[in-house]
Amino acid sequence: MITRKFPILGKSKIREETILKWQTRYDSSQTGAITKTFFPDAKKAYATIRKLKPTPVQTQIFTGHTGIAEYLHRFKLLQSPSCECDADKIESVWHIILECPRYEVARYDLEHKIETKLEKQKCTK
Repeated sequence: MITRKFPILGKSKIREETILKWQTRYDSSQTGAITKTFFPDAKKAYATIRKLKPTPVQTQIFTGHTGIAEYLHRFKLLQSPSCECDADKIESVWHIILECPRYEVARYDLEHKIETKLEKQKCTK
């Protein structure tokens, strides 16, 4: 039995073409605002995701498809998008990452681990 491996050059070419198609769809899509904030470019997103190997929770944060009030309210699963910390605050991905006092300890730990203060401008570069 003779088996042949697919040439690395061929794999690279297929991956490159796939990422170009992905970028075209990504650019023309009207959805995915949260994902595009974290990953504005498909090629960089591919590299980052392969390196990071995100957990299910990280994937939910990166996509905005989470069990947070803003998302659940959008699908009429909650009456209000408000956060438990303050009825005047929308419980959004950004609120949780940057402001919500319920996640202050986790935010503090992460900021020290990455040696950077979390700010929206830094997250969106």
